[in-house]
Amino acid sequence: DLCVRLQNAFHAQHRLIAVVHSTQNLGVFSIYFVRGFPKNIIHKTIASPSSSDFERVGEAQRWIWAELKYHRIKAVL
Repeated sequence: DLCVRLQNAFHAQHRLIAVVHSTQNLGVFSIYFVRGFPKNIIHKTIASPSSSDFERVGEAQRWIWAELKYHRIKAVL
């Protein structure tokens, strides 16, 4: 699911992508982040852009938001 979401987001040139918070998704994004992709990784809820709400909601409402990186309109990944 994560790979398909990333591919679709890049083709549509989205600035942000949101994926369900899981250990696997966080691990994959952490590896990408260390290698310079994406610009930023933020823990938020799907309803609120506030990171402070992340700890107060249930697991189903926790999401990982990533800001995608482009160079000259081409995806960095």
